[in-house]
Amino acid sequence: MGLLDLFKKKEAPKSAPRPGPRPGPGASALGPRPDPRAENNFVLAIINSCQYDTFMTAEPKTILKLGKPKKRYSYAS
Repeated sequence: MGLLDLFKKKEAPKSAPRPGPRPGPGASALGPRPDPRAENNFVLAIINSCQYDTFMTAEPKTILKLGKPKKRYSYAS
């Protein structure tokens, strides 16, 4: 590479092809998902740096669809 090669026009990098559309819900490559057998499914959502009273004051709608929130304590040193 010479000193003047710095000013030569370079080709634009080729972009990768865009992926196709994602399959909709229930259309996985493995087939349909079976219904859950258990009635005691458990979801744990940990929200860091969020106080319980502030969270409840915000009246969240979407995350409350997971279930009733419970106030818990985490001890840190």
